[in-house]
Parts: sequence; structure tokens; C-alpha cells
Amino acid sequence: MKIMRRAAVVLASAIMSVGVLGVAAPAQADTSWGCGGFCRPAP
Repeated sequence: MKIMRRAAVVLASAIMSVGVLGVAAPAQADTSWGCGGFCRPAP
């Protein structure tokens, strides 16, 4: 049972870290995915 609990914690933390990265770096994600339709020149 401890193994399942530990696996659930690891999975949850991985999902949270991916979500935080997605929110923290939308500009980098847009440029790497074809600008996402919002291509504007950098100042």
C-alpha cells in the first residue's frame, strides 16, 4: 500500500510541475509550437 501511495504522490507532483511550467512559460511554448497564432516581433 505504501508503494501505491508513493507512486500517487510522485505522479501528482510531476503533473503539477508540468502545469506550472506550462503557465510560467507560455511565450516559449508559443514559439516552439509555431507561435500559436500570436506571432509578434520581439521589442
